[in-house]
Amino acid sequence: MSEKLLKLLAPLVALLAATAKTFVPSRLLGTEGWHWNPIRRLVLPPLDRLKRDRGLGYGSYSLSEDEFAGSHPSTPREVGEELAKSGYSRMPLSALKKSPDGSRVESASWAKRESTTADYQTHVMLFENDDGGTDVYAHHEYNAMSPKHAYEHYRGVDQNFEKGIEMVKEDLTEIK
Repeated sequence: MSEKLLKLLAPLVALLAATAKTFVPSRLLGTEGWHWNPIRRLVLPPLDRLKRDRGLGYGSYSLSEDEFAGSHPSTPREVGEELAKSGYSRMPLSALKKSPDGSRVESASWAKRESTTADYQTHVMLFENDDGGTDVYAHHEYNAMSPKHAYEHYRGVDQNFEKGIEMVKEDLTEIK
């Protein structure tokens, strides 16, 4: 995709997402929103292939080991409930993340921001682990729903793994 076109489309997509968020009942972007996970797992992998084949960007990617905040003893659903209580909401339009080795697909994607179109967000990705708990990955980044910063978000400009990990550890005290 040409950068010029991406710079035009990214803010439009962000504006549409931010507008849609005002009409979606908040419960569907919180603990009751588990229906997003199977939808994302179904739709995003073929969208990723389509976008990559045509040079239109991505819909999925593997995280870096540097984003690993730690493991939480609870299930992804229980961790999601804790995140919701701390002000996080679901990120149904987020690219589907895979574990750094590519062997696992995220169970859920959550973000915390000061407002829908705030400049920054803390993005948290949850993966069910072999112990029945949850591996937590995080980064602090430009807000995906901010038309002002959507392009920088999509390109990963100024992603800060350390700050994201620090912020999620403040909200999820049982991370080891």
